Amino acid sequence: FFTAAFTLVQSLRSGSLRTIMANCLNTSTAKRSKHATAKLVRTITSNVHHLMNDVGHHDNKVRANAPIWPDISSLQQKNNAQKIDRKQTAACLLARPRPPQELMRLSTPADAFKAMRSGMAAATDARLCCGNGDSNGEGPSLQQQQLPPLAPSGGGSGGGGMHVPFSRLRMHRVVGTGQFGIVRQVSDASNGRVYALKIMSKASMVEGKQIEHVSNERHILDAVRDCPFCVNLVGAYQDAKSLYLLQEWVPGGELFHLLDIEGSFDEATVRFYTANVLLAFEFLHAKGIIYRDLKPENLLLDAQGYLKMADFGFAKHVGGDKTYTICGTPDYQAPEVIMRQGTTKAADYWGLGILIFELLVGDTPFKSLTGDPWDTFRQALSGRFYVPNFISDDAADIIFKLLQVNPSKRLGSGPNGAAEIKSHRFFKGIDWEALEQRKLPAPRRPRLLNPLDTSNFDNFDDCEVPAPPVPEQVAAKQPSWEDWEWI
Repeated sequence: FFTAAFTLVQSLRSGSLRTIMANCLNTSTAKRSKHATAKLVRTITSNVHHLMNDVGHHDNKVRANAPIWPDISSLQQKNNAQKIDRKQTAACLLARPRPPQELMRLSTPADAFKAMRSGMAAATDARLCCGNGDSNGEGPSLQQQQLPPLAPSGGGSGGGGMHVPFSRLRMHRVVGTGQFGIVRQVSDASNGRVYALKIMSKASMVEGKQIEHVSNERHILDAVRDCPFCVNLVGAYQDAKSLYLLQEWVPGGELFHLLDIEGSFDEATVRFYTANVLLAFEFLHAKGIIYRDLKPENLLLDAQGYLKMADFGFAKHVGGDKTYTICGTPDYQAPEVIMRQGTTKAADYWGLGILIFELLVGDTPFKSLTGDPWDTFRQALSGRFYVPNFISDDAADIIFKLLQVNPSKRLGSGPNGAAEIKSHRFFKGIDWEALEQRKLPAPRRPRLLNPLDTSNFDNFDDCEVPAPPVPEQVAAKQPSWEDWEWI
């Protein structure tokens, strides 16, 4: 790594862009996807930039010198291979490791940071995940939560308020995959309306102890049906082998995919996208729901170029209480989540600060040089991060105020909630009422050739695996799934 970094530093000093790109590409293997190569180049470039420039941290708001950012847009092309997946938590829910006990015994983030610097908190399995929220004092289980009543299975604004019989659905391409199933584009044979169908194996869900998560996601989706910035639920179905969530089709693909192509966005674009996210948070928090899994991969672009929040597997209805489950992506986890001090809406606003930074810079502020999430956690607990000089003062200020280690001092954590963030000068010029009514022009609109166009998604056709039969011993443990319509 140090040899590669030194070579890159020399390349930067000599101004040889061709050498930079060649060195980055040489570090990749034949198996590395173009998505992964683009992410590698962006990460290494960011790290070398930090080594070459005098930088400061948020305590005194010292800004970095003018950075040298090579143009690597030619490398950031759409691929047909597997994209980078940062869902470490979802990929290892079977293991469910806890943070090191030394870290758990420490009372404050400052103590934790000092302890980890002295080597008390050794790095563990890099793929961290969460507790299940129903034991060890980690907060109320799904059955204990006061969730809103379920609407009929087939309703929802995404489906035009009409029930869609499963038998009318025509299956098309696979547009997403996960540990427990796939997402497929489907259409209604009667009217041609396009939807996204999330297909999950019952056997995998039971064996992976994901019963509560999928049930929780179904309830949360019902609660956010009327939010224009959240993916709407159309129907929930089941058969002997699988569970199905029918949702509105969002054709623009992941924001992460667009970010990977462009590297970073200008401030006006970031302002628009994060304003979309803030309105989604305002809607969720008003219903007592915290999201807990913000990242570009979970934000989809609709046909008008607006964002819709997707994947509510980690969202939770807490009302005015706290939840103590550890979940989410390490790069986006708030200090109080890491320390199990109780998660509130303030953790979502921490994620908003990370998102603003990543969309402006192209990488997260607490990115580990080694890939070890505990390095990321140490940096997050310290509250120290570097801001490149090209970020405006307004953008830097809102990032600093959102990334406060103490959640009670974090922008948006007060009684006015999202209104505090809306009034920040970074969002000056945003007409919030017009945005909520979707009357503002989006900075980008996806190019769509036809209603079934999936060009904004990666090709996962070869990843489809039929749902395995449910073993007898697993079938005996299956819940009733009463809220899911049988087909």
